[in-house]
Amino acid sequence: MRWWMMATMLAACAGTGGSDGTDGTDDPGPLPDPWADDLLLGPISDLGDLRVTGIRWSGWSAEGDVLAVVELRDGLRPVGQSLVTVGDEVEVLLDSAALQAEVGQNGLLDVRTDASGAISFETAGGCWMWFQDGALDGHCETDVYVDFRGPQLAGVQPVLVQQQDRLTYEVGLWDGTWNPYRRSSSRTDAVSEWAVSTDQGLWLITADSHDRVDLQRLTPEGELIRRARLQDLPLFAASAQFTARMRGLTVSPVTGQPYVVLSGRDGPEMTAGTGIHALDDDGLELRVDLTQPIVDGQLLAFLGTGAEPALTWAFDRDERIVFTGELADGRTGIYDEDGAGSFTERVRSGDPVTDRYGEVISGQTWARIATGILGPDGEVVFTAKVDGAPEGEDLGAWLALPDGSTFELARLGADLPDSTENVERMLLHGGAVVFPDPTLSDPLLREGAPVTGEVNEQTLISWGAAGWNRSIWTEGSCTSVVFVLGGEEDEALVRRQAGSGC
Repeated sequence: MRWWMMATMLAACAGTGGSDGTDGTDDPGPLPDPWADDLLLGPISDLGDLRVTGIRWSGWSAEGDVLAVVELRDGLRPVGQSLVTVGDEVEVLLDSAALQAEVGQNGLLDVRTDASGAISFETAGGCWMWFQDGALDGHCETDVYVDFRGPQLAGVQPVLVQQQDRLTYEVGLWDGTWNPYRRSSSRTDAVSEWAVSTDQGLWLITADSHDRVDLQRLTPEGELIRRARLQDLPLFAASAQFTARMRGLTVSPVTGQPYVVLSGRDGPEMTAGTGIHALDDDGLELRVDLTQPIVDGQLLAFLGTGAEPALTWAFDRDERIVFTGELADGRTGIYDEDGAGSFTERVRSGDPVTDRYGEVISGQTWARIATGILGPDGEVVFTAKVDGAPEGEDLGAWLALPDGSTFELARLGADLPDSTENVERMLLHGGAVVFPDPTLSDPLLREGAPVTGEVNEQTLISWGAAGWNRSIWTEGSCTSVVFVLGGEEDEALVRRQAGSGC
């Protein structure tokens, strides 16, 4: 294929550069470029007689193969989307024609992968589909709307099916067959967040029109168990200035135990007990007290209209909490749990920026650590704004490894591989546009991160953690990240690697 031959030639040329060792010195010459052979699909890529005209999603399979959803065109005629695997050759796994024949709809949206090797997605018409071992299954009705919430765990995905009149809905689990828990409900009782435990129980945060917030559990047999009502908890005693939130519901990747962020404010003060809580048979247990200093005597910042902690967190596979967040002194960073509720600072704003080799770039510092994507072994892909960078090149993405080393992955304004255009956007973690957001005109709001000291609208749960979609792959001492770089018109799928074993 033309694109593969071009990438191979570029890699070969890059490998012959530098000193040939004949000058009588020990200078090894320039280091090999770690991005030399990173191009997987470029703007001129062919797929048989078809042309790839867009890349909508990318990720890793359970075996470590690169997957992508691409838009295809036959000459000038659009032929729809295809799910492909990208290796020495590009292989089509599922295309729009097959999907149209199966369910009468096309479009692969909100694509996810899990540890079992299954690939799930939504169609343009609202069907929920599951693709595994070459077989397609799904839940597809004409009178319902299907939505997906929460992380996948052990091949199980929580699903919400809502009637079009919005007066009733079903919640359930999808593991290749539809396992509904029917809830007869009104539109005032909404599910805000949910997660699946290892025993396939379903945890939900619900709220009604009276602002009652409940944390509930549905057993695999459909039994509803109310475990905690926010308004009844003693740590949230009523006050004229009282506001409270229950957010950030997730489960331990080790035990399946649920964790939830509870936060409250009584006037200007944070309510005692605000933090990350584990829920067991004895009730709530405080795992991380967010009213206590995180590092260097500094408290976590609380921003927003309610009591919203300025962090985005998740577990790695060993149940250690890793988060990106803002502290009360205005600095932002990546924080690793080194004990029960005790953290170390891996990366912080004000630190020197590093390049693709992990070397410091003179005169450049991270102004703000922004979006964080957590890998299962503690790897973090983060976006940041840079001080001291040339104009138009002050936003980028880096990989931070657990040992504290950091490597540049991409910069806005850099050359787009195999194109004459410059990078204008990045689609990280399976196609989520991290920045810029083209719908926002204010450049400060297009960075995919809250401005220091301003309202924090992050979701609290960090993408890419154990149980979530695969976007970071580590094998040995080499970490690979696959994502899409976009220019004015062109797009390129790249795989960039860092670590001592690459």
